[in-house]
Amino acid sequence: MQTDWVPLCLVPQKDMASFAAFVPDGYKLISFELEKDKLTFADADGGIDADVVFRDAVAGCHTSPKGQAELARLAKIWTARFGALPPPVIALGGASGPDGLAAHLLPVLVQAWRDAQARSVGGMRELAVLRGSFEQSQTAFAKLEAFLYQTGRAERTQSLALRQVLGRDAVVLAKDVSVEQRLPGESVGLSDIAVLIDELPAGGGTLTARLELLESSEVVAHWAIAAADLAKGWVRFSLSRALGPDAQTPVLHLDWDGLEPLNLAPSFHHPDPRFRATGSHAVLALNLWRYLPDAAAPLPAEGVAQISGMPAERWKIGPAALRAAVNLAQDDSLVEFIDWRKALAVRPVGQTATGVRLDGVARPGLLHLCGGVKTEAQHGPDVEFCYALAPRKKRRAQRGKLPDFAAGMTSEWVRLRPNEWADLHLFLAEPLEEVCDLYLLSRLVDETAPEAPVDACFYPLDGQAQGIRS
Repeated sequence: MQTDWVPLCLVPQKDMASFAAFVPDGYKLISFELEKDKLTFADADGGIDADVVFRDAVAGCHTSPKGQAELARLAKIWTARFGALPPPVIALGGASGPDGLAAHLLPVLVQAWRDAQARSVGGMRELAVLRGSFEQSQTAFAKLEAFLYQTGRAERTQSLALRQVLGRDAVVLAKDVSVEQRLPGESVGLSDIAVLIDELPAGGGTLTARLELLESSEVVAHWAIAAADLAKGWVRFSLSRALGPDAQTPVLHLDWDGLEPLNLAPSFHHPDPRFRATGSHAVLALNLWRYLPDAAAPLPAEGVAQISGMPAERWKIGPAALRAAVNLAQDDSLVEFIDWRKALAVRPVGQTATGVRLDGVARPGLLHLCGGVKTEAQHGPDVEFCYALAPRKKRRAQRGKLPDFAAGMTSEWVRLRPNEWADLHLFLAEPLEEVCDLYLLSRLVDETAPEAPVDACFYPLDGQAQGIRS
C-alpha cells in the first residue's frame, strides 16, 4: 500500500490565485487548463503527469462561475480520457471562503477511505479464490500425472527404427574424428536417441554425446559414458524431459577419446550429404523415441541419463526391457515374452527357482522397485514370485545358475493362487551405488510339477529413487 500518498485538489487556472494561500495541511493544489479541449495539469514546480492526477485527485474546487464552467468542461474530457467519473466538485464561497476547503474535503476522504477498504477486502477475497483455483489446478495436474503412470502412458513411444545394413563400412568414431548426424524428423517431443555400437575397442575411453538444435544453436543435452559401461549393441541416450513444441532440426554430436577407434553401425545410403553421418555415405542406425512435448517421463531402464544438475528419480522397466531378458533356465520354452499381455512369463517347474536376468536395468540411486505379478491361468499350482538384484560382476556364465544375492537385495517371496494379481515390492536400505542386474524369479510352492508349465507373469516395473513417494 502507498504510504506517501498526497491527495490532490483540482483548481481551474483562473481560480488558482484565490486558493494559493489557503491550502489545507496534507493537500496539494493542482491547476488545470483547457485549450481547445486539450487538458494540461501543473503544480507549483511545473507540469504533472495526467496519470498521477487521475490516481490521486479527490476533488475539483472553484470560487467563481467561470471556474464552475471550466470544471464542467473538465468532467466531459475526464470521462472520455480516463473512462471514469471525475472527482466531486466543491464550490467555495461566502464567509468561510477558500479556507473552508478542509471541512468540505473531510467527507470526501472518508468515503474514499471506505471505498478503498471495500476494494481491499474484495481484492483479498479474489486473491483467496485465485489461490484456491491454483491449488485445484495443481491437484488436477498431479492426478493427471498419476493417471498417465497408472495407464502406462508414462513410457516413451518409439517413433523411428533405422536398422543396420550389413556389408556397409562402419562409421568410425576416433579420438580426433567426431561424428555428426542430423536426426530424421523434427525435434517436437523427442525424448531418446539410440545408436548401435558395431565394434567396441579393447582399450579404455569415454563416449560423449550432445544434442543441439540447428536453427537456434542451443545445446539441449549432454551425455558421457565410460568404456566400462559400454557394450556392443544399442546405446540409448535419454533426455530427462522431452523437447518442447518449437519445431527445430535436432543434430547429434558424438566424440570418443580412446586410443583405438569405436565403430558405429550404418543404416541406409542417403543421397543428401547433409543427412549422412560424418565420414560416411549412410545414415547411422538409429532408434528414436518421443513423449509429450516438454513433459518429463520416467527414464527407461536401458537409457543413459543426461548430465544435469538434477539426478534421475524415476525409471520405467517396460516391455522393451522385459523382451530383452536373458533366460537363465536350461529349457528355452520356460521363458517367453507375451506380446498381447505385455508381460514376461517365467514358468516354474519345481521348488528350485526359474529365473531371468534383465541386464543393467537397476541404476545408481535406486531405492524401490515395484511391479505387477500374476499367474495367468484359471487352474493350477500356487506360485511364488521374487525380485533380486546383483552387480554385473556376479553374473554366472553357466546357464541355470543364479548368483549369490547379498542380504537386503531380494524381495519377499509372494505366493499367489492361479489368476490372482499382486504388486511385488523390493525396498533397499540404501540407494544403489552401482549399476546392477535385475533377476525375476518364480518357483512352485509344492514339489509336484503340473502337467504343463504355468505362465507366471512379470509385468512392467517402476523404479524410484530416494525421496520419491510411491
